[in-house]
Amino acid sequence: MWNVIVSDAEGKETFRTILKAGRVVTIGRGADQIIRLGAVIVSRQHGRIELRNGKPTYFDGESANGSKINGDMVRGPTTLTDKSTLEIGGYKIQLQPDPNAKLESEKPAAPPSLPPLDNTLAMMKTANVNIESLAAELEGGVELTPMAPPPPKPAPKPAAAPPPRPAMGLPPVKESALPGMSFVNLPPVPKAGSEIPAPKPLDEAADLLDHHLHGIRSHRENAQKQDAGRQAYLDQEWAKILESLRQLHAKIHRDPRVQIFTIARDGSEVTVKLTDAGEKRGYRYLVLSRQHPDRDQYQKQDAVWIREFGRNDTSYREPREALRDLVQRIAGTLA
Repeated sequence: MWNVIVSDAEGKETFRTILKAGRVVTIGRGADQIIRLGAVIVSRQHGRIELRNGKPTYFDGESANGSKINGDMVRGPTTLTDKSTLEIGGYKIQLQPDPNAKLESEKPAAPPSLPPLDNTLAMMKTANVNIESLAAELEGGVELTPMAPPPPKPAPKPAAAPPPRPAMGLPPVKESALPGMSFVNLPPVPKAGSEIPAPKPLDEAADLLDHHLHGIRSHRENAQKQDAGRQAYLDQEWAKILESLRQLHAKIHRDPRVQIFTIARDGSEVTVKLTDAGEKRGYRYLVLSRQHPDRDQYQKQDAVWIREFGRNDTSYREPREALRDLVQRIAGTLA
């Protein structure tokens, strides 16, 4: 068995569960997930951890923003160890072997066996027990005398009440003796035996509502701050990518196999068309974009996309990884 430990960005442990055979630890933003992460960049069913051939294995559920293990993007089922760090939406998930797990060979010790009968008889002889007379008494029957019940315990005497304390004879304080101070008359202390008014009940429903409203608003504000910081980071990295691609355009645009290499005026996407005899249509058409054009399906625009005709669209949480993949595809065609 394994301990699955979840920590936030500050390294503080927020949740812990157990991974064992037959148990799948689901991860996501949905309420039905075992490990529920509240960050908005986490998908509802982001991924899962289960044992495959006795080894913890992570499966990314085709999440919109992906997952990382030790800083590398997850491309398929990946085996985890106690040195692996799974990163999802700013959270870190680590595995540790469960120290309480017992192997099948660790069986409880057998209870001590009773001493043999011969040893028991020898002990009785050593204690000067007449075995023959004892056997005769047992054979003829032993008369048992019932024990008298113990006498009842006397009822405890009630404790005497402590004597009342004498009143302290403090002299009255005159207002003229303390200039500049005002005195407030306190309500009289109720006498012994008098009824004390019950305290006013708390409005529990209103208090609970305020508590939940405060928690929801705090969570929403934190999510908005994280989203704003994420968008600012993506915009900054995207500007660096465009500058790098302008330098690449100056280097390869004269190659006859480069049919199109353009950057949109608003800087939202880069289009590359390359002659490729290995393709059925005779060319490769690549588009690197800051946002996915199908905004109805991809409302969360917090990734960089590569679209290639005839292949599935690919999203990248790190813009530099998208640039690296685009250049690799171009190099594979021009090589």
